[in-house]
Amino acid sequence: MPTVDTITLLIARPTDFAQLEAQFQLIRYVLPETLGAKTSQRGRGNAVYARLHTSLRGQLNYPYRTYSFDKLDGSEKWVVYALLPHGETAPVLRLNFAHDAVVQPQRIAFEQLEFHVLLKLLQIAYFRGVQPGYFVGMDDCYIFASRSKKLVQDYETFSGRDKCGSYAHP
Repeated sequence: MPTVDTITLLIARPTDFAQLEAQFQLIRYVLPETLGAKTSQRGRGNAVYARLHTSLRGQLNYPYRTYSFDKLDGSEKWVVYALLPHGETAPVLRLNFAHDAVVQPQRIAFEQLEFHVLLKLLQIAYFRGVQPGYFVGMDDCYIFASRSKKLVQDYETFSGRDKCGSYAHP
């Protein structure tokens, strides 16, 4: 049997988050229970899930991630985590599609966040970069970039712009 070289990346949880804290602050938004009491109701394909991400994309110009298994307060909740530059004021979220719910930001320590969620936020921050007009969307899309407008039109027809979220052509 032939052998195949692979690369495995092991990432250990840091003992000190000072470098992250110097550049970023971690913000937590607890979403209203009225958006869905059961985790299974929050999955992809759910209209509430899609409306939530559309609303978040319009209000958070920062890397963010929803997480439906948050137990920071003791019971499981659906939350949004956002990674803001250090010193910026976190916006209050207004969810117009959910009876004008207002969601207050809560700053938390990096040590409090489950490590896999922190890694995903940092990945989003890395891929998002500092380029305006780009975002990382609803967990089931990617940024499609092309120099050809025809390819972008073909892609839009194929995938459906509403579901995928974003594409770019320089």
